Amino acid sequence: MNLNTYLFKNLVKLQRLLIIEFISRIGRFQETIYRKYLSSYLFKYKKPFYRIIEGGDKFILDLRDFRCLLGDFVQIIQFLISFKKKYKYFEVWISDKTIESRFPGKEFSQEAIDIYSLISSSIQVEFLKKDRKSKINSDCSYLSLSPDVIRNSEILHTNCKKYFFEKFKLESLPIKYYYDIDYNVQSDLKSLKKNLENTFNIIISPTIDLSLKVERFDRRYGVISQDTFSKLEDLYLDLQKRIQMEGISDIRFIYLNKKMYNMKYFSNIVDLRHFEDYGLNFGSIFYFVQNIASWTIGSEGSLQQYLLMSSELKHALYIDNHYWSENHINWGLSAPFFMSNINYLDYDEAPNQYIPKKAQVIDEIFNDYYEFKLKK
Repeated sequence: MNLNTYLFKNLVKLQRLLIIEFISRIGRFQETIYRKYLSSYLFKYKKPFYRIIEGGDKFILDLRDFRCLLGDFVQIIQFLISFKKKYKYFEVWISDKTIESRFPGKEFSQEAIDIYSLISSSIQVEFLKKDRKSKINSDCSYLSLSPDVIRNSEILHTNCKKYFFEKFKLESLPIKYYYDIDYNVQSDLKSLKKNLENTFNIIISPTIDLSLKVERFDRRYGVISQDTFSKLEDLYLDLQKRIQMEGISDIRFIYLNKKMYNMKYFSNIVDLRHFEDYGLNFGSIFYFVQNIASWTIGSEGSLQQYLLMSSELKHALYIDNHYWSENHINWGLSAPFFMSNINYLDYDEAPNQYIPKKAQVIDEIFNDYYEFKLKK
């Protein structure tokens, strides 16, 4: 290939990217104009976004045009078991636009597919891919969520409790995860599982990126304040100090968050930040760690939100109102609603914020560790 041919191909590629970006910007401009000037006016003339048939036993949760981020999807997942208990026939309709990726040009991420598989296999709920032409039968209750609906009804914001708790009469419930993992195919994973089954394991997963490798300066501690992060870090260091003082050799801390760069390293660390190397994905990792860990220590983020949904783990959670408004927590976005009712730690300010007492966390973790030792 001569130089001219190489340069020509590069120019064609650049031209194609510029055209795609131009079309994308036109689309975003049109969406901004619609959202600002037309959305609220036209919304009242559209068909109702939900229907409740009294005594009905069929429900369709229509998320074909939901367009949420991966972490925010937990706000819906926390109600799925309740939907399933209430209705004999329950389906979730999805499309490539249900969960949007943060990456341009990648509308339907593999992570979303992994989460659908995890939830479907855990609670036997069908996620059915449907096109826009598919119609909901007249004998079905339904809820259809889209940016238009969310913006004008505030169903996932100010009116979240009003709709999900009062109108639909649902509960926020955790899930016992299940995912079919063939350990015989992944020999390294099988060996890791065997080793971790003989130790008491704590997942630690805050965001900390002081070198700004992936985060902006204002999010170098994730979406919590430096002061709140320091409290989490103090807990971690005091746990390690007590482990050393008591000469304990069978406690492991599992690193899981890819955005965790600046935590002090100890010899009892198991680094699973690149869990894909073991053949795990963004769905199966939660089933795997649920089976081998007892506690999580973390701050707000997509990874921690899915860990919180596990019914088998306990959580030392650090969430304040530093980055988001207080409402973000009250809407069940930062943590599922059921977290405010847990009884193993005193979160005095829940659901407005989650910052546990360090001494209580240490006592509870070591009580569970001593029970683990007795069973072994």
